[in-house]
Amino acid sequence: MSETVQYAGFWKRFVAGVVDALILTVVVVSARMLLPGGYLLSEAFEVAVGLTYTIVLHSLYGKTLGKRAIGIQLRTVDLRPVTAKEALARSSVDMLIAVAGFVGSMIAVVRAG
Repeated sequence: MSETVQYAGFWKRFVAGVVDALILTVVVVSARMLLPGGYLLSEAFEVAVGLTYTIVLHSLYGKTLGKRAIGIQLRTVDLRPVTAKEALARSSVDMLIAVAGFVGSMIAVVRAG
């Protein structure tokens, strides 16, 4: 007996991403108010929290809190749960974008100061 697969469309994924962004915003803004340090330290913290959130939750549960709220989960092509290595590989583009943004912020701070 084969399992019926229903793929999540764009809007479900988009809403899950918005929910995740709201959750991460609360965490990061709260941490910025509590943690000492300058702009670059808080930017590095934000990147680390965002990537850790996604990679850990995908590898442990197959979904982030946003995906859970919408009722979707991440699976491999053969429908098995995603491993930590696969979650890391899946987030590699996000990591590159986050690092590029962080480097851009560092350049802006150095030029302004």
